[in-house]
Amino acid sequence: NNTFGVAVESDITITFDEAIRNVDDSALDNDNVDGLITLKKNNAAGDDIPFDATIDSDKKVITINPTNNLDSDLSVYVAIAGSVEDDSDNAIQPVDITFNTVDTQAPTVAIDPADAATGISPSSNVTISFSEPMRKTDDSALDNSVVTLKKDDANGEDIAFTTSIDAAQKVITVTPTGGLGDQQTVYTCVSGVEDNANNALAQTCVTFTTADANVPTVTMDPKDGAVNVGVNTKIYLKFSEKVQNLDDSGLNDTNVDGLITLKYDDATGSDIAFDATIDSPDKMMTITPASSLDFEKNVYVAIGATVEDASGNAVSATSATFTTIAAGNTPVISAINDTSFSEDRSGTVNVIVTDSNGDNITFSVSADTSAVKTKVEESNSTSATEWLAKINLKPEKNWNGESVITVYADDGTLKVNRNFKLTVNPVDDAPSLFELTDPINNAVLKITDQTYNDTLVFKWEASTDPEGDTITYKFSGRWGLSVLEVPSVKNATETKIAYADIYAVMDQSALSHWSDESEITGEWGIGACAGMYCVPPVNGPFTMTIKENVLSLDGDKQLPAAFNLQQNYPNPFNPVTSINYQLASDAHVTLTIYDIMGQKIRTVVNEEQSAGFRAAIWDGKDNYNNSVSSGVYLYRLHAGNYIQTRKMILMR
Repeated sequence: NNTFGVAVESDITITFDEAIRNVDDSALDNDNVDGLITLKKNNAAGDDIPFDATIDSDKKVITINPTNNLDSDLSVYVAIAGSVEDDSDNAIQPVDITFNTVDTQAPTVAIDPADAATGISPSSNVTISFSEPMRKTDDSALDNSVVTLKKDDANGEDIAFTTSIDAAQKVITVTPTGGLGDQQTVYTCVSGVEDNANNALAQTCVTFTTADANVPTVTMDPKDGAVNVGVNTKIYLKFSEKVQNLDDSGLNDTNVDGLITLKYDDATGSDIAFDATIDSPDKMMTITPASSLDFEKNVYVAIGATVEDASGNAVSATSATFTTIAAGNTPVISAINDTSFSEDRSGTVNVIVTDSNGDNITFSVSADTSAVKTKVEESNSTSATEWLAKINLKPEKNWNGESVITVYADDGTLKVNRNFKLTVNPVDDAPSLFELTDPINNAVLKITDQTYNDTLVFKWEASTDPEGDTITYKFSGRWGLSVLEVPSVKNATETKIAYADIYAVMDQSALSHWSDESEITGEWGIGACAGMYCVPPVNGPFTMTIKENVLSLDGDKQLPAAFNLQQNYPNPFNPVTSINYQLASDAHVTLTIYDIMGQKIRTVVNEEQSAGFRAAIWDGKDNYNNSVSSGVYLYRLHAGNYIQTRKMILMR
């Protein structure tokens, strides 16, 4: 009674100090002894546990054998009724005991946030919940050491945290000291823990991603408090990231006007008519007043919390008030059209200033980004009251995007400015120059039975792409090397082809015997391709000769094991392609070309041939030596009982 840690596969024995029988003096046996026994889960009212009981030949030991292993960590109730007696009619009193099986069930754990969860608040805690009380595997209490919290993955930067553990030792609450970070991939694990029965929990990890919690900001130009702003100025609202309507719909030149307030004096002033537009990245609004602003007036511009980023973070309501320049001797900068040109180019914009007093005008210019260099190339008076300046705009190499350009005109007393937008359109730049490194130029390779299983490796120095695009390296071979099918690779510095594959495509049709030597010679190179450009190596192409000589092979050791028709190469082709095939034994061979409608075009081979590796050339002509048109063609090999058909494409 009250035993703990009993094995789940245990039998239960009831042992008497003398032989027993039923109280009706009948004998106990394996058929009637079951009825004396009660076996239940937990207590006398619990669920029955199926069993079979037996009694030994001396009628002194009853063995109870549960039908299945007992459950792990289970309280078991077993009893025998007072319905047995000894040979002197002395009946026993009813007896019951309760014992507990050993806990062999490994604990389970749930981590919240769950694995692969997204949009988790950066201020969230991580909760680790166990199915039962836990401890460390050295039997000490749970603490911080059992938790891992990192950025990105197992090799990432640690995220500082504290932990709290509930009194039941079943829940660990992980509190990041400085939060989890915005749009951050978070990796967390629990390890080195076990239950009170020494059942260890395997390391359990999850990875989740936090939400974008950064509220977009807006910068206004002219800025709040600006003075002497030109009456013909445009107003720019620049957002820190792409924005959209609160209902997730996109912004456009039609609906953006309704988001903006433009008034004289303040928010309760008179409306100023305007038209607003939004740029294609949805990051800058341009407000163009319908007519020149009044001189020496306060202008109030505002946008409410009416736009949001893609994560639903709404911009804070923002406003600015600036003052236009006074009338009179004020220089006036004429409207400047927005301009654009392509990346890696420069441009010139003409600016006209009128000054009714005829003052000399000094020009200056600035950009809102250091990536665009600006300067006043020249300025001259074109009349007593008009000046013309040429503004040079030179973006940095490979830069593209948008910039607000501000032109200033100073008559010695007042300085006015006017803005316009420069758009630099991206272009696709070629990958950088690179060099071939291996095999060296004029290399000679030999395929023999000793090198047949080797691999030919082509190597080069890495090229780089200015836009960071993936670079695909493509092998090209000329003359004899054109038959090599070397795979293209991405962002790598080598590619490979097996000697066996080279051997398979070498033309051996002119050899009198399979053991004769053959070779191919030609030029090879690698092209670095990204976008619309493919750049050749600066030191290529290289020349290479490949020889095959398998003189040490005996008999038909290297003869094909089976008939096979290979894909032609090159494919598509113009005007000649090679068709390789294998003959496992001597046979009459026909190789025939058909058009897509099944009409015979050319019989390339029609003769008896011995076993071996074979190749045939089709020059894109029919049986009458006429060139056929571009299209899909079929070629069929018939050798003995072997028939195989493949497709190829002729592109003229």
